[in-house]
Formats: sequence, C-alpha cells, structure tokens
Amino acid sequence: MKIRKAKEADRESFIQIYLSAFTTADEDNAKNLFEEKLSNPMTGFILLAEEDEKIVGIVAVDIIELMGHIVGLAVTQAYRQRGIGTSLIKEAIESTTKMNRNVRNLIMTGGKHTVKIAKKFGFIQNDFIWVKCV
Repeated sequence: MKIRKAKEADRESFIQIYLSAFTTADEDNAKNLFEEKLSNPMTGFILLAEEDEKIVGIVAVDIIELMGHIVGLAVTQAYRQRGIGTSLIKEAIESTTKMNRNVRNLIMTGGKHTVKIAKKFGFIQNDFIWVKCV
C-alpha cells in the first residue's frame, strides 16, 4: 500500500469514495473540499491510500490556526479491516505536524467507527469530538 498527497487527476476517485462514506454529503460538498485543499494547501490537505494502483482510502485534514481537524476518513468497503484507515491517520498526524509546527491539537468527529481508531491513536473524547495533543 502507498500513501500520497492527492493531485488533480484524483478528483473523481476522491469524490466517489467520499460520497460512499458520507451519505449526507452531496457532490458539491466533496468537490469543494477537494478543490480547497488542492488550491490552498495552507488550509489543509488530502492523503490517498493506493493499492494495486487503485485509490482505496482517503483522509482530509483542515488546518485552522493551531488546530488540525480530520474532516474525512474513508476506506472502500472491499479494503476495510486491512489497516488502511490506521495508516492514513498515522500519516495525517505526521503530515500535520510537519506542515505546521504550530499545530497543537488534532480533532476527529464521526460515528461508531471513529471511536476505535481515535482511541488507538491516543485521542481523548471531549463531548462529541476526539482531541489529541501533538
């Protein structure tokens, strides 16, 4: 498996995976997120997981002042339970601290799947969000 930053050619794959994971999101939301992160990397970034030259997972991170916010983590159904989400979060944490050494906290929000991965990386629950000092 390879993890890399998203590029323009990845737009359709990103949108497809994003929409399959976030059923309340619409295509415009996915497009806007993709375009914002590619056009202005100071606002955050998108990482992709590839296996057999196919994009199978995504993570999107917002950078807002001294905080990073993991706004989207998704792995395609056929590739779940293989450590891909874990690898994406690990790389997102490393990339966030490399990109902006002033970032002090990372937060995650999400459903039942968030709990397991958040605990695995030492995030602490604070109401409905998970917080990690970096």
